[in-house]
Amino acid sequence: MKDRFNLAWGCIFIALYILIMLPLPCFVNYVYVPTAWGVPNYIWGWLIVGITTIALILVWSAQCLKRPEYHEFDERKEGK
Repeated sequence: MKDRFNLAWGCIFIALYILIMLPLPCFVNYVYVPTAWGVPNYIWGWLIVGITTIALILVWSAQCLKRPEYHEFDERKEGK
């Protein structure tokens, strides 16, 4: 990976993967641990990680579409 953009985003997504692979109590509970409104602890953990992942994917895709290598095969319109 000689490109800093790909290296940075690769590290971000690998860190998210490692985070969800760890047996943290916010992802895995064998007993009921109530939190806000009686919802189990792990539901909030997965919800937060899911929303964070979707937000990061949206940021990543927006940044990708600004890069010239993603426009290599765009059709060139005549007259512009």
